Amino acid sequence: MAAAAAVLSRGTAGGGLGRRDGVRSIASLTSGGWEEGLGLTDPYGDQNKNWSLSFGLSTLCSFGLLIAGIILLGTSFVESRETALRSYDEGVHRWIEEVRPALNISRFYLSAKLPAVGDREALVMQTPLEPIDSDDWYFRDSEGGRGVDGYLPLKFQARLALPCFYANCSAGFPEVWTKSQVPPVRSEAPQGSFEIRATGRGSKISTLATPKIPILWGSVATAQSPQPRMKCQSSHGLMVPPRSCYHAQRLAKLCMAIEMDSTGAWQLHSHDNVNGTHHTGGFGCDRKTGFESAGFRPDPCWGPFPNKYLCEKEGKAHTLEVTVRASQDPYFSAAQLTRSSFDFGASRGTRMGEGLACLALGGLVALLPLANCMYTNRQTSSKEEREGLSPGPSCVGCKD
Repeated sequence: MAAAAAVLSRGTAGGGLGRRDGVRSIASLTSGGWEEGLGLTDPYGDQNKNWSLSFGLSTLCSFGLLIAGIILLGTSFVESRETALRSYDEGVHRWIEEVRPALNISRFYLSAKLPAVGDREALVMQTPLEPIDSDDWYFRDSEGGRGVDGYLPLKFQARLALPCFYANCSAGFPEVWTKSQVPPVRSEAPQGSFEIRATGRGSKISTLATPKIPILWGSVATAQSPQPRMKCQSSHGLMVPPRSCYHAQRLAKLCMAIEMDSTGAWQLHSHDNVNGTHHTGGFGCDRKTGFESAGFRPDPCWGPFPNKYLCEKEGKAHTLEVTVRASQDPYFSAAQLTRSSFDFGASRGTRMGEGLACLALGGLVALLPLANCMYTNRQTSSKEEREGLSPGPSCVGCKD
């Protein structure tokens, strides 16, 4: 009412606003159009925008939490972890009672036949494999290994120092690198064959032979843009224009999975082919590589930009690690059941608890958009009531 009196007084005293215009301004104020009458803006405009943003975000979060809770509750009725653990534990018991004792009394002897290179004649290197009761893998289980049976591992291993297979070993690596220093491609690389003489139960002797495996070969890849030269150097490769990046790949690991037949002799165990055609035999130990028996890695000391840290740590010598392990080793069953993640997943109780927590949190977050809707409806109702109780004033004696 004070604002209306001010408008009317300006209209009558200032002379700039007629009586009729003043009354119309008062009508606009009392009918709810005060922003038009006084030329002001709605002070709640930004607040309404913030409410709209929070309404959308809270609705989205609430919907996501509720869906996640429903999915977790649904999966809690499936015994995926429990079924996998039962299968794994059965393998562990068989390993402890049958396989490990048979492996423990066995002996393995490696014979490596290496080709002639340059002036050096072909070589035959021999060494026994030593038993090792430790392993280099571990579980990353969601439940911290709860319910997972423990066991004592056993594998046989040897490290073989291979001779140099580069073009000019006596001169060492050159100061200026060109494409001519790149080793031959894999199909043309020097190849060696490896045999293991295994003594099994009852002194049964068998020979485990691999196909011919390249010892040292050159790989080439297209350096990626932008800055292909810098990316090739960062990978310790040799850049050959326009965009070819070369590395020297050398044989680093050789692992064989074996199984005992009905006569007590050890034989190579062929895994199912999960990664296409096998190049070095499908009796390896790593599921991620399709159970290839051979593993290669770049020579850290080769090229114009060697990996100084690894070169100093490992040295320039070419060392091959040969491993033999039983196919019934719990390592293989754990890799197969968990798809090489070594995580059996969450238990039914954990998934049910997480699902209930998501549902509860989603319900709490849903209170924000609900409160917003209630607030908006209340403001709308109050405005309609004010408009109904305060009709626009009439002007007596005014002429249009």
